[in-house]
Parts: sequence; C-alpha cells; structure tokens
Amino acid sequence: MTSGSYYLWDTVAAVAAAGYPIGEFTDAHLSVDVTDGPTSGATKRGEGAANAAYLTRADASLIEGLIVSIMSGS
Repeated sequence: MTSGSYYLWDTVAAVAAAGYPIGEFTDAHLSVDVTDGPTSGATKRGEGAANAAYLTRADASLIEGLIVSIMSGS
C-alpha cells in the first residue's frame, strides 16, 4: 500500500489496512466460488484454517477522527 501500487476506495478499509486500531477483527476461513454460474466470484465463509480477518466491531468516532486528521494533513 505504501508503494503507491494499490488504492483502497473504501476509506474504512484503507484505515484498517494502514494498521490503525479501529475495532475488533475476527479470523475466518474464506474461499471464492470459482464455478461458473450466478454465484461465481462470491466470497464465502467455510471450514478450515483462518486465512482472513474481518471487522466485527468498529469504533466510529475513532475512524471519523482518523479520517478527518489524515485528510486535513494534521
């Protein structure tokens, strides 16, 4: 992300990816449906070793403060 080769359009995802402690994450095993059909490309949770984490609780006030601070250059 710091190399400039990535851009995260989701502001909360960008703040989380930058390592700010914005809430609680839960580990899970996720897979992508690679079959042909209407669910192709869907991400789904399943059994297996955790390979991802998702945000389960967010501190909205902290996130808002961080985003305002970052955007204003403070």
